[in-house]
Amino acid sequence: MKEARLNCGLSQGNIAEMLHCDQTTISRMERGQISPDCAQIRILSSIFQLSILYLLGYPTFVVSAVDN
Repeated sequence: MKEARLNCGLSQGNIAEMLHCDQTTISRMERGQISPDCAQIRILSSIFQLSILYLLGYPTFVVSAVDN
């Protein structure tokens, strides 16, 4: 999350304002101490222009079909 935030040129305070929380919460998210809730993930996805799956830890999502 920190890398995405920095790539967008935003501070923890900027993100905190958008998520209606405090900067400490963003810091804890970036360190992996807490996880954003579903609503926060949707907002972060929009801010960072990243997929929700990417934010959930699935940087590549591949679907494979198997013939039976």
